[in-house]
Amino acid sequence: MKEKKLKVFEIVGGELETVSHYSNISALRLYCNLTGIDLVEFSDTDEIREIPESEFESRKFHLEGHGEITIAEYLKTHKEPEFICSTCF
Repeated sequence: MKEKKLKVFEIVGGELETVSHYSNISALRLYCNLTGIDLVEFSDTDEIREIPESEFESRKFHLEGHGEITIAEYLKTHKEPEFICSTCF
């Protein structure tokens, strides 16, 4: 059986949120379950975009207790789908 590989997605609306999961649909499900937001609450201008793996080394974000790290660094120790970060907090 082929091992599933985590992808990283940006959910772009009023804020920018980053989620890891195996597909854009599963990423949206996780996001909606964690935030309580329903799909009907998204506007026509909101988007979900996959961050290309080629950008994992250059894309950085602030992780509480660790400072600024890249997506590649983050994924080395986080092997399960999860909500990664948000500009909301």
